[in-house]
Amino acid sequence: QMCGLRRARVTAARPRAQLRARTLRTAEAAAAAESTAGADTGADADAGAGATMVANAGEGAPTLTLLEELFAAGEKEIAKYRIEGMIGAAASKSVFQSTLREFKQNANFRGFRKGSIPPFMKKEIVAFTLQQCLNDVMEQAMQANGLEAMEGEAYEPEFDTPFNTMKTQFAVGEPFSFGVKVALQKTTASKIDSDASEAQASSANAES
Repeated sequence: QMCGLRRARVTAARPRAQLRARTLRTAEAAAAAESTAGADTGADADAGAGATMVANAGEGAPTLTLLEELFAAGEKEIAKYRIEGMIGAAASKSVFQSTLREFKQNANFRGFRKGSIPPFMKKEIVAFTLQQCLNDVMEQAMQANGLEAMEGEAYEPEFDTPFNTMKTQFAVGEPFSFGVKVALQKTTASKIDSDASEAQASSANAES
């Protein structure tokens, strides 16, 4: 099961404008219609771009797209989104190394020296690394768009590729792309204020 994720923000997509067909008789009028259609198409492209709510502030950053609005009442807004992201080579290597260190500190397997990792456990560590990296990328997209994961069974990510299959494709230290559909809720203003206060308090304690 995936680890719980936290929050993020998204603006609703504007519907794409529809081009209107026109019947014109003269070549001059047809040329004018072509010019109008071209302008409308440009407007269409701008409107379509709004469908992708980006957390793409940099190269390789995940993108988040609104698919379907599910519920809205007061501050509660729930919708289905698609996240497309990439696990960077350096990121997976870093997570793997830190996970391996933690496993070694607590490793005590029968028949193996304390602190040694049995060969069969290395696959589990790689799987945990993949799981953690997926969570990190998804969380990055959510935080950048003012969204957060649903609680309990309501949060059920639908990956394009099943996790068990991804485990066979994923390699530590190599880029790995993925896509997932998931229901998310808008982060409420009160929660944002609360998190900001906690962050300020933590910063003040660190400085003191």
